[in-house]
Amino acid sequence: MEQLLAVVCEADLLFKRLREEHSNGYIIQRRESKPQLEPGPSTAAEEQEDILINLEFHPMLFRQHEKSCFKEFSTFDKAVDEFFSSKSSQKQDTKALQQQRGAMKKLENIKKDHLKRIDTLQQKQEEDKRKAYLVELNIDLVEKACTVIRSAVASAMDWGDIELLVKEAKTRGDPVAMSVHSLKLQSNEICMLLTEPFQEE
Repeated sequence: MEQLLAVVCEADLLFKRLREEHSNGYIIQRRESKPQLEPGPSTAAEEQEDILINLEFHPMLFRQHEKSCFKEFSTFDKAVDEFFSSKSSQKQDTKALQQQRGAMKKLENIKKDHLKRIDTLQQKQEEDKRKAYLVELNIDLVEKACTVIRSAVASAMDWGDIELLVKEAKTRGDPVAMSVHSLKLQSNEICMLLTEPFQEE
């Protein structure tokens, strides 16, 4: 209780001193950085373009605000006037900053999506190159498989019978049939399992 009374007395003395003596004014601020197109440390010019948001005003600079951004005025009244007169423009600055951040976020998402698409296309390109390379190495096997399937289709065989024909040839160890993975006759495609002929050597 004595400690509380001491604090109250100290506060009363402080208010009396503020009323009787000349007092500067201080506006405590928060620095908001504008979004950058490229990540990295801010330059001096960019820091000057940062927005300072007014948070509160005081007749003296309290200890907890000494390391904060602040603006000093010759009188407390000037600090109060500046705080309230700048409210409207500060709202506009804050709104503009939010819009810039939103636009930058959209731009970043577009950039990420673009890079992802490029990566996917590059992977597909490499895959297609690999397929073309294997087809070239196994061209005789591929042509034989295509000839067999074309002949069966031309003879008006049922698709189910063609697939059965391939399965039976596999059981006999036919190398052409063994290389056929699946048939997609409805789209005129043959999926084959191809390897490099001399890979094991």
